[in-house]
Amino acid sequence: MDKVQSAGIIQNVYNTLIQVSAQVTGKMDASIFSAMQSIFFNSLAFSLVGIILVFWLFNHMKAGFSRDDLFKGGVWLIYLCCIYAIMTSFSAYSEFKSLFLIPQHIMKACIGSFAGTSDAGAMLDRTFSEVYDVYWAAQAYGADIFADQNWIFDDPDFLQNAVAYIAIGVWWITIGFYLLIIIGIFIMQIASNFALSIFGCLAPMLIWLLLIPQTRGYFFSWLKNYIAISFYIPMTMLPLLLINKGQNYMDLTYITLWENTLSQFSMSMVLGILAIYLLFKIPEWINIILGTQESGAGFTAQATQSMMTGATQGIVTGASMGANTVLKGAKTGLNSARFTKGVYDGLKGNAMPLNSSDSRKKGANIGTGVRGLASNGFNIVSSFYNGRK
Repeated sequence: MDKVQSAGIIQNVYNTLIQVSAQVTGKMDASIFSAMQSIFFNSLAFSLVGIILVFWLFNHMKAGFSRDDLFKGGVWLIYLCCIYAIMTSFSAYSEFKSLFLIPQHIMKACIGSFAGTSDAGAMLDRTFSEVYDVYWAAQAYGADIFADQNWIFDDPDFLQNAVAYIAIGVWWITIGFYLLIIIGIFIMQIASNFALSIFGCLAPMLIWLLLIPQTRGYFFSWLKNYIAISFYIPMTMLPLLLINKGQNYMDLTYITLWENTLSQFSMSMVLGILAIYLLFKIPEWINIILGTQESGAGFTAQATQSMMTGATQGIVTGASMGANTVLKGAKTGLNSARFTKGVYDGLKGNAMPLNSSDSRKKGANIGTGVRGLASNGFNIVSSFYNGRK
């Protein structure tokens, strides 16, 4: 089987999807901003702001202005000025949204300092390429060794090398396992980037909610979910960082894989299991940090977890249902057999054991009844026949 070149494929697909998502959502964001800007900057909006201020002044002229009233009025004016400053241009609006992505950039920089890159696509590609390429290198390394061993008795290490060459095929389990992890992280990355862009498009429509005290909670709820979704992008890189550092620690090369296939395979499986555990814990950690429990921020993780556990759950559920069906069928068949045995015993007039089952007893009662009915009917017919004589 010829080797398929894997280097760069995952990274190219990842970058292409990110660019397509950015282009689609970027046009949507610009259109929504332009529409909301035309609403904010027109004579009707300025008139409404003036009317609100006049009514507020008239409402407090009679009773006077307390410190609390002046404070609330000042906060309202600050909100109003900030909103108009943000909506003056698309660049100012973009800078406003970028402020809420600072935690994401900080986390990305921290992970990138340990991993050597903050590009998730490059980390995904490297994680798969290492376990994939090392297999083919180890296989070629083993083929070269066997080329020098013409006969089994010529080299005392022939049997050991033959076992290693066969055992290295188990490494395909590692390749498949890591591919599953990479697919899960890949989907979470793409979905998180797309969801973050979609949520960001809602900002021009929600920012005006700051002007009304009763609706400010909706804006801050949106903001909390926006920041929560942005956390998924760097945090889903943590499992990749764990795998990469673990592979460096166990010195994964084609020579070590050839010489210590079992230990390398076991360590790789442990790293993969820990990576999946981290993926499942990420939503919980984000909920703890931001308090977004049961919010819409975790939909990407839930979808990915469903994909990664759906097959296992389906197998377990199917096996359980199949086992229950078999057990029920076996129980029904056993009860039917006992019932038939009871009918037979009743017809023959055999004594029933004390520990007989209910099914056998019911069958015996029916058999006894049928036997009695047949016996009485025979006696009646016989008496009638004898009487006619």
